[in-house]
Amino acid sequence: MKHGFNIPLSPSAQKVQQALDAFGLKLEVVELPDSTRTSAEAARAIGCQVEQIAKSIVFQAANSDRPVLVIASGPNRVNEKKVEAWIGEP
Repeated sequence: MKHGFNIPLSPSAQKVQQALDAFGLKLEVVELPDSTRTSAEAARAIGCQVEQIAKSIVFQAANSDRPVLVIASGPNRVNEKKVEAWIGEP
């Protein structure tokens, strides 16, 4: 997918792109010129509706220390109590 931004990737983003390429994944890392800290900012930056944005949040389970990745649609908040119930630990 061509994104229309001709911005060189930072060294860390280049590493991610190299890892994707090494796994044969046809994905393109894109760094945007505008802030994308919130779903609304991300939607504005790429010209779509906030409902089309997926956000990722990583939690660390309190007992096992394992990472837990939650992906939610842009306008929705992540309910931490529900995450605790799903993984069986705080």
